Parts: sequence; structure tokens; C-alpha cells
Amino acid sequence: MFEGESGDTDIQRKHINNKGHFVITSGITENGILGKSDIEAKIFPKDTITIDMFGNAFFRPFEYKMVTHARVFALLPKFEMSINQGLFISSSLGFLKSKFGYENMCSWIRIKNETIKLPIKNGKIDFDFMEEFISELEEIKLERVKRYLKDNNLDNFELNKQEKEALEKFENDLVEWGEFRIGDLFEVMSSNKIFHANNLRIFDKRIEGSYPYVVRMTSNNGVRGYIIENEKFLNKGNTLSFAQDTFSVFYQKKPYFTGNKVKVLKFKENFNERNIFFVVSSFQKLLKNYSWGIGSTTEQIKEFKIKLPTKNGKIDFDFMENLVKAIQKKIIKKLIKRYNLAGKSV
Repeated sequence: MFEGESGDTDIQRKHINNKGHFVITSGITENGILGKSDIEAKIFPKDTITIDMFGNAFFRPFEYKMVTHARVFALLPKFEMSINQGLFISSSLGFLKSKFGYENMCSWIRIKNETIKLPIKNGKIDFDFMEEFISELEEIKLERVKRYLKDNNLDNFELNKQEKEALEKFENDLVEWGEFRIGDLFEVMSSNKIFHANNLRIFDKRIEGSYPYVVRMTSNNGVRGYIIENEKFLNKGNTLSFAQDTFSVFYQKKPYFTGNKVKVLKFKENFNERNIFFVVSSFQKLLKNYSWGIGSTTEQIKEFKIKLPTKNGKIDFDFMENLVKAIQKKIIKKLIKRYNLAGKSV
């Protein structure tokens, strides 16, 4: 169904200048989009699929370039693939995430002979079914989004006074920042038990009795899949998982199991969910300066310092919540505008 191709230029973060074409790298942050660059490099056609070393597959309805250092490659279809068909097929490739990771990186050579399940009619791929199925899913998800927005008081996209003030303060660089030691904010604990992937049956989707299996992945919230094990070894939800040698940190809302070299960070203060999002974002920003493979101990993790907004020398929880709400509303408003421009109605 596809030909596999890779990039031809070592595009680095310093080349990102918000000009030219989107650049694709590994990971799920921004769906693997590093930014834009006008550096001379191979341009891949729109309506194709990219797959990274972790097995993450994304449909690309635009032209793009790819880095060469992060093991990401493109699938170029041998047929004319529409947006809905591309979304359906890229979703059908979701099983790759459970087969590949840092210890077993995905590549075109390793997947070219893989098979995927697709709907058929009269012995041929049923592309019409794919079109209708994705369209129906869009409508169902839109209704769910509407309910979520209403339940979280985000259905009114207009910023209130506090949200406006927080956003203006942030955009105009008027925030007072303080440095806070991770060991003062969190209890840094070992996982209740290490589960090794080669001894497990890992499910792509959650089934009855299963829980997330969090490993050292830098994508998909660190979740490699779902496993069924003794629940006494579960780590509590509302904690952070910290990968000690890939330097990735994620908020785990529900209880979870872990693989090797994953620490559990429990909040010492009563952070609400929006405050947590802010803290995780600040932590991730700090960790970008650390390279994979260096490793870190419990004591070293405790000594990391992240920047948080302050008021009268203390963490400004109200500012964090109002800023996150303001950003959420802006993003939602932008997405709905894009959705309407595509001929949909919200």
C-alpha cells in the first residue's frame, strides 16, 4: 500500500524560524510538529502518513520536511488517499505503539511487511466506508467536546477579567517567577514494582481489569499500553511519572503500573488539575536541557528546580489556574474556527 521514505537533511531546533514548511520529528507533542523552517531539505507531499521511532502514526494533510536524527519516516500511498481515509488508516496503525520503543525502535524496514486490518467490500478495500465512518466519528466527538466544554465552564470562550489579566501579564513578561526545588514540592518515590515488558502481555486498548503501563517513552503520556497485574502494586493516580534516563515527565490521573527506571512524584501541596498542568509544563521545559541516556537518581531529581509564578514570595496558584483557563479557551476558540472554516457547524 505504501512506499517508505526518510528525510535528507539534519534539521535541528536552531533551524526552526517560523518560515517555510512544517518540520516533523518524533513524539506526540504538537503531533510531532517541531515548527516551521525554510532550510533547504526534501519536501514530502500532503495527504501522507508519518511514523516515528515509537510507532506513533500521524496523517499529514500538508506538505512537510522531516528531521533525520529522530528516526521518523513517511508512508507515501500507492493510491490517492483522502483526508478521512488517511485518518482511518493512520488509526489502524495504532498497534505499532505497543511493539516499538527506545529499546526496539520502529523503522520502515521493520514494518514494511506488517499487515493492517481494513474494511473490504467485494474483495476490495472499502474506501467509501472509511469516509462515512470518520465523518460519523467527527460528529460524535463534537458532541462529546460540547459536553466537556459545558461541564468545565469552557463553553463561553470569552475571557473573564481574571483570565484576561493573567494572559496579559504572561504575554507582557510581567510575571514574578520563583525557583522551587522538586524535593520541596514532591515526594520522590520508587514505583511499587517494576514490570519488564518482555514478561508481559500488553494490550493496545484498556480492557476490563487492566491499567496503564507507564514506561520511559517520551510520547503518549509515557503509556506503552495496558496490562493486568496484581493491583496491590499499582501506583496512585494524581501523581507524576518521571523517566530517569529519557527525562520525560507526565501527569498520571489514574492508578498505573510502571516499567524500569520510572519514579513516582507525589504532590506535597494540594494542586488542582490546572495547577498540575502548569507545573508539568514548567518541568518539561527544564528537562529539554537534559539528554537521553545520562540517567538520574532520586536525590538528583529532588534537586531539580523549576520556575513557577509567585505572589508575596509564595506560589501564585490563582494566576496559574487563570492562565491555563485563558490558554484553553484561546485554543478551543481557534480549533472551532478552523472546524467552521472546513464547512462544519458547531
